[in-house]
Amino acid sequence: MKNNLTCEVVEDLMPSYIDGLTCEVTNKAVREHLSQCGKCNAKLDAMAEPCSEDKIEQEKKEIDFLKKNRRKSLI
Repeated sequence: MKNNLTCEVVEDLMPSYIDGLTCEVTNKAVREHLSQCGKCNAKLDAMAEPCSEDKIEQEKKEIDFLKKNRRKSLI
């Protein structure tokens, strides 16, 4: 089977691939692409690495800030 997946397609599939939501045919195609593409492999590693507590807390603060500003602009 020839693998015609582009980097863009693989990047779109990565979240589902990481969560184990893709079928075996898709998994095989993604693995084949990753074996030949260092750029996508690096992105997969970055996406699969767990978030630190500090990063999660910072993202929550940013979301709260955006929510408050949205409420003010709606008034």
